Amino acid sequence: MMTDTILTQLPFVNQGSVGLLGIDPAVLDDEDVVALDLRLVFWGRARDALHAADWTSRAIGSEFKMVPGGAAMPTQITGLDPDPLCDRAVFNAAVWAAYNERHALVFGAGALNGHLMASSALSTHLDAFGGDFTIIFFGRPGPGDNAFPFGNNQVATAASSGMLLQWTSAGGLTFQVNGTQIIANTATASPAFASVYADGPRLIVLAFSDNLNKCRLRIDAGLYDREVTSVTAFNTDSTIRLGLAGSNLSGPIDGGDCGEFIVLRGYLTDDPVMLARIEKLIMDHYRKKPKWWGVSASTALTEAQAKALGGGERSTTRAKSFTVTAADQYVYYAYPSAEARSAAAAYTSYRINGADAVPTQTTVVINSVNHIVLRSPTTLTGSITVEVT
Repeated sequence: MMTDTILTQLPFVNQGSVGLLGIDPAVLDDEDVVALDLRLVFWGRARDALHAADWTSRAIGSEFKMVPGGAAMPTQITGLDPDPLCDRAVFNAAVWAAYNERHALVFGAGALNGHLMASSALSTHLDAFGGDFTIIFFGRPGPGDNAFPFGNNQVATAASSGMLLQWTSAGGLTFQVNGTQIIANTATASPAFASVYADGPRLIVLAFSDNLNKCRLRIDAGLYDREVTSVTAFNTDSTIRLGLAGSNLSGPIDGGDCGEFIVLRGYLTDDPVMLARIEKLIMDHYRKKPKWWGVSASTALTEAQAKALGGGERSTTRAKSFTVTAADQYVYYAYPSAEARSAAAAYTSYRINGADAVPTQTTVVINSVNHIVLRSPTTLTGSITVEVT
């Protein structure tokens, strides 16, 4: 039997396209590259595409949506009154400030109050991706009780099946699958790290692999980073729920708030280029927060005094070198506590005119967010250079 292959050509060429080159990936910005990635299942940003009955993905070409898992949608927060971008948003200056003057979604307390869900979002051990997935969450727990930022159980309990991330009001994170604790941020294998509501939102990257039998938890682009191996549990539920609320022995919990939520198929932390791209994208968007430095005769600073210091900028890191002129005054540097090296150590090194020193450290709430305030150990005079890493 002979089979003929017939080649045909379209009878016309779009004249407007003659001579144009294809899209060069090098000219795409980070948002475009992420939105076009084939591993991307859902990408939600609190400012975008939150409708009365769903939250639409930012992934290019995707019609994937998250819908209410209970009786209500989460509350979209703004600091603009009126808000030209989001006509459904509710004014809340404190949450707005915590998210670096960006929008956020606030999830209610109590069972199924204001959480979002989507079916067929997570890879399971039975599909082509073999149970490998990555969840990226920029947010924090509620202020009053334990929270479950995301998972796939409808109501979270202390002994739930399914996949859950628990974030306690004391700042501890625990990820469990089918009732088995997989990874936590307080294990002795890695320096303990805790973050509470007042510290502001954190960037959480949770990668899970049934194929590779491992799980990795990263916080704030590597401020905390731990991977465990020999994981035997596996995910069996493709549903993802965000802002989960339910009962956890002590009763209703706070759902917390969120600025960004991403679900991908595959173990993203094994792709350091894309991981770094996403982390930088989110950290730059939400973490270019103000910090202040300067001199003062006061032995401690109030919020108003900290904001009145002469120096100031927006950045995403505590590392800073600056020079000031002092006249028998203390030298101060204030930065968000979310940029501290760990819960126990706020910085790596502190130098005055090139010499190591030990500053006096306090915490001050500035713009509704906890800030570390470093003060020179004594008053100083002359040109003073301070270096903090």
